[in-house]
Amino acid sequence: MIRYDLPFDEYLALERVSNSALSVYLRDPQEYYQRFVSRELVVAPTAAMQVGSATHESLEAELTGRLFGHRQLVRIPAEVLSKNGARSGAAWKAWRADHPDEHYIALKEHEADSVGGILEALKRTPFRGGSLGEYLAGCKPEASILFDYGQHPGKARIDYLDLEGKIAIDVKTTADFHPLPFARSCRRWGYHRQAAWYLEALLAELKANYRFVFVAVCTRPPYTVQAYQLADDDLAAGLHEIDRALAGIRAERWRHEGYGDVLQLHLPSNSFEERYSVA
Repeated sequence: MIRYDLPFDEYLALERVSNSALSVYLRDPQEYYQRFVSRELVVAPTAAMQVGSATHESLEAELTGRLFGHRQLVRIPAEVLSKNGARSGAAWKAWRADHPDEHYIALKEHEADSVGGILEALKRTPFRGGSLGEYLAGCKPEASILFDYGQHPGKARIDYLDLEGKIAIDVKTTADFHPLPFARSCRRWGYHRQAAWYLEALLAELKANYRFVFVAVCTRPPYTVQAYQLADDDLAAGLHEIDRALAGIRAERWRHEGYGDVLQLHLPSNSFEERYSVA
């Protein structure tokens, strides 16, 4: 099933496996248990996540004329922040209580300014013979896919879906858009798993092979944009990690491998960096 009208909070509430939950398990099975099984741990969004959310929701609002989830971007007054600019203290808590996360995306001045620059850069970037803004305006935004992955009910939420061109688009804010730094981000944050999971969802529901394209946009001026597509072997590695995570969840293994032992440590190889080196 694919839905284009599912509010984000309702999507999050669906008791189905998601890529983000699988990423938590692979990072730390105990964290997965406390967040998704016992539900004793609640993780607040980071500042970087807030900027990413504001970018996604503001971009959709400009392209479609509606704000999905009905959240409003609001600038945080400097006087409610702590002396070092942190989101903490009594004044911050009181202001935040009046501007809850379910209704507002709260950003500092410089963060809100960067969102504006990001939006303009995304809209004017050349893409498939026109501008990226024009292309995304013709796509289906926030496509929620409910599917079965083996015995597991799964869910995926795609930023923009081009049904005619069979392309799925995911917008990523990043500190560096260049190939090597963004490839590191893909490995660190599991974007290869996300792409593999979403492609499986599309294949299950639409019975077609899609391309999955990341649109990376830098969070500092001039907000340069670059599109990327992962190689097949990276997608295969993502599927392998997905299967490993699901096997651990089925077996109720809530501790990471090596827990309680002293492990041998090796420095990482330079081969990954050499792949993207410039002569």
